[in-house]
Amino acid sequence: MLYFNKLIMKKHLFLICLISILIYGCSKPKVTYYPINAQLKAAFNYQVGTYWIYRDSISGREDSFYVIENNASVNNHIDKYGGGYTMDFIAIEIKELNISPLPISNIVQYYDFGYFINILVIATSETKIYTGNIQYCPMINYPYHDPIQLTNLGGPVASYSETSRISNIYNTFNLNGTFFNNTIEVNHSASIIAQMNYPLTNPYSYSDDFFISPDAGIIKMRLNHPQDTIHRVWELERYKIVK
Repeated sequence: MLYFNKLIMKKHLFLICLISILIYGCSKPKVTYYPINAQLKAAFNYQVGTYWIYRDSISGREDSFYVIENNASVNNHIDKYGGGYTMDFIAIEIKELNISPLPISNIVQYYDFGYFINILVIATSETKIYTGNIQYCPMINYPYHDPIQLTNLGGPVASYSETSRISNIYNTFNLNGTFFNNTIEVNHSASIIAQMNYPLTNPYSYSDDFFISPDAGIIKMRLNHPQDTIHRVWELERYKIVK
């Protein structure tokens, strides 16, 4: 699926993710209404004016990630698959732009954060060979506990197998001399075999690691997408958080 730039498309994408989580993870009758966890909102609900500057320790490249839109919808997502629930939902759009070295690259990437229940989901368009959005679904549950395992998923968007797991939780994490509290290290790996009902010539696979703290959000990313020759280790240099 090509990058979606309208809020309604974002909502539908994350709704598909949510449906998958609920179907996979719930055997009891569903409740009527799912609010967003207050601690999740307090920690990660970034407003316009928020930015992060990362440096890739492999290439030396610097990129700016900044919030360009924050949209919240309250109690208006209705399950069309028969579950009969409603939920609160937040969608945050983040833009990435290369700022160093000069000349500045004209390649623009987007990251979409979705929040519901106690779950943070991220979708990104940063791929070359695979033209769909990579979905980290879920990215984390907050307060932290082992993310729900999603495997052998399929549907109108893609057919893939995904695993999300916690590697470590650090009371304090030292990133190049800066200390961040309550940091989680989470690994996401996946093998995508089809998109939009069209099989891929070869499965698209990746294995990425994220270090996330409520102090500053994602403070470090190790991205490994062999088919796209994407090998980066983004480390946070400076940031401004607006909530």
